[in-house]
Amino acid sequence: MKKTCVLQMMLATILGGVIVFITDGMTTAADKEPIQLKLGHVSAPAHPYHIQAEAVAKEVFEKTNGEVKINVFPSNQLGQQREMNEGLQLGTLDIVLTSSAVLAQFAPKTQVIDLPYIFRGRQHAYTVFDGPLADEIYSGVKAIGTYVTTWENGVRHFVNNVRPIRTPADMKGLKIRVMENKVYIEMTKLLGANPTPMAYGELYTALQQKTVDGADAPAGNIHTERFYEVLKYLTLDAHSYSPSIVLVSNNLGKKIGEKNARIITDTFKKHTKLQRDLSIRDETEKLKLLKKEGMDIYDPTPEEKKQFMDAVKPVWNQFSKIVGQDLIDRIVATP
Repeated sequence: MKKTCVLQMMLATILGGVIVFITDGMTTAADKEPIQLKLGHVSAPAHPYHIQAEAVAKEVFEKTNGEVKINVFPSNQLGQQREMNEGLQLGTLDIVLTSSAVLAQFAPKTQVIDLPYIFRGRQHAYTVFDGPLADEIYSGVKAIGTYVTTWENGVRHFVNNVRPIRTPADMKGLKIRVMENKVYIEMTKLLGANPTPMAYGELYTALQQKTVDGADAPAGNIHTERFYEVLKYLTLDAHSYSPSIVLVSNNLGKKIGEKNARIITDTFKKHTKLQRDLSIRDETEKLKLLKKEGMDIYDPTPEEKKQFMDAVKPVWNQFSKIVGQDLIDRIVATP
């Protein structure tokens, strides 16, 4: 005997030639309003990780059949990085793209990422972040969120509006904005400059008002944030690789279901290489545009770069007790 589920039936009644569909009051997934999630970051809408985050949001909406909608908020709309990390911890934000420098305030071991010149280049960084060492580096972030993957902000260089920087001696006395991170503060001191910790959203005004003389930033950021309007000299010293770390709320599975949460994390991981490739292309293009805007761009010789590396090497010893000398050694030994 066939069972008929009345709650799933749809009856049609013909009234005056018009077919009226009568349902049981149930709604399908397509009829429901999607669950709204907030993703925050500090960069402009033209930045590669904003572009890729929007692509992730679109794919997640499709893969969840419209059940989950990620709303991406760029340009500090949801607060500075520290505030957004706190929001993730409190559950008022669902996803954050954060720098390792700010994340270190919550998970000190991540400072190993910011040790100057610890990465020999992008591929070395990718090998570390995509391998087993990532679990150890990010082991402390569980206090605020769940680590998903490491995207890219770019390679950081020194930029200022006073004079060309060719060697550490040229940095003496310059007021340099740094991220609110002890590694960057100590590194800048060793180079003879005066570090000024400051939130990213305050930097343009500080440069405009000459509160600081310069900063360190990836080429892409210098262009998308229009820092070239208030800065003149860029030195391609490449002192640190700057990641953009994807974190999601520890309660994401409870909020949208474990299946949908896995769709989100899997999609972010899938887009990691796409985002990094976009970042590389963007950096190449932005350097060309910065030259057109009149910036003085200097690429140090190997001998000059070694002077920078030698000057800041004491930072490694200073922070080895926090991040672990063994972890430093294993990162360096990674091919």
